[in-house]
Amino acid sequence: MNYLLGSTAAFLCDYAAKEKVEKTYDEKKQKELFRGKVQIEKYHNKGAALNALEKRPGLMKKLHAGAWFSAAGYLTCLNKHRDHAGMKAGTGLLLAGGLNNLLDRYRRGYVVDYIRLKTSDKRLNKLVFNLSDIYVLVGAVILFITSRLHKDEQ
Repeated sequence: MNYLLGSTAAFLCDYAAKEKVEKTYDEKKQKELFRGKVQIEKYHNKGAALNALEKRPGLMKKLHAGAWFSAAGYLTCLNKHRDHAGMKAGTGLLLAGGLNNLLDRYRRGYVVDYIRLKTSDKRLNKLVFNLSDIYVLVGAVILFITSRLHKDEQ
C-alpha cells in the first residue's frame, strides 16, 4: 500500500504547482531555472500532447476518463495479489498523473502545463508539460518493464 501514499504525494505536488502557476503567472511571464535549461511558464493545453484533439475537447475528456478508469480497474485487479509491487507502483503513478490532468480538463476546460526544457533540440523545446505528464511517462515505463519481468517468470 506504500504505492498509494506515493501516488497521493505525487498528485498533491502537481496539484499545488498548477494552482501556484495559475495564480501567480500570466502567459507571458517565464521564470528560468537551472541556468536557463528549464523554464516555468503557464500554458493552457486543451488537447493531448502537442495539442492533439484540441478542437474536440468533449472527445478528449471521454478518452482521458476512459483511460483513467481502465487503469484504475487494472490496479484493482493487481491489488488482489500480494506481489507485483512494481506494477502497482507504475499504475499508481499513471493514476496520480492521469487524475490530476483529468481534473483540470473537467474543472478548467484545459490542462495547466508549466515546464519547458531548453535544449539544442528545437522539437523538444516546443513541448510544455507538467509533473503529472512525467508521472504518466515514468509510470508507463515502470509498468512496461515490470510486466516484461513478470512475463519472463511465467
